[in-house]
Amino acid sequence: MQLYRTGMVQKELDPTCTTHCQRSVAEAYTFDVQYFRTHCSLKPLFPTKKETQMTTYKLIYFDTRGLAETARYMFALAGVEYEDHRIKNEEWPQVKKDYPLGVLPVLEVDGEQIPQSSAINHFLASEFGLLGSSNLETAKINVVYEVLVDSLNEAMKVDFADPKIKEQLKTKFYDDILETHSKFLVEILEKNNGGNGFFVGDKITLADISFLAVRRDMLAYIDKDDRLHRHPKLQALADRIAAVPQIAEWIKNRPPV
Repeated sequence: MQLYRTGMVQKELDPTCTTHCQRSVAEAYTFDVQYFRTHCSLKPLFPTKKETQMTTYKLIYFDTRGLAETARYMFALAGVEYEDHRIKNEEWPQVKKDYPLGVLPVLEVDGEQIPQSSAINHFLASEFGLLGSSNLETAKINVVYEVLVDSLNEAMKVDFADPKIKEQLKTKFYDDILETHSKFLVEILEKNNGGNGFFVGDKITLADISFLAVRRDMLAYIDKDDRLHRHPKLQALADRIAAVPQIAEWIKNRPPV
């Protein structure tokens, strides 16, 4: 028996029923599956294995980790094939016009382009079941994700700052901004299984994957500073995520930067 969605009403269709009366779809509870497929163009509530495998993914970014690494981790974790298309810096001026807003990363799904890293990450997390098991868990995951985005944005301001004030801004970033963010993340982590598991729930989510990408790949790449490692609980979390077999395999074999 297959579940189908009919407008705002989810119905359980009984393939043994052959009654095709004149009742509206909203009133129908048992109709022949083939009849609805033929006459109502209903789509399965859950895609079949064949339908899932037919989806093609192409992730387009520069030849570095940066804003695409969270997506690459998710592809690795899910075991889903994709094209990891990397554009050289010297190629970018010629192809920039081919991408929405003239920015990267861009994810192509069956040829349709999705720009903006956060949109890409949330799309893939939804596709691969990495947004928790309830709306509340999803909200908590998004909180962690947004805090990490804030940390990265503030770090970028320091990285591109005037050299005359860069050290001053760096001190403020590590001792004020990042420390505030880190303490907040530790608090969230410790509320879930004492801080020895994941940020949310009992399995890895977008929150954990994006934490690894931001802290281990992006912030550490921008500035190798010991002040990134002040909180053992966060360091242990990053180690746990990096040790997940699929992710560890990607880290071992990914292109160097």
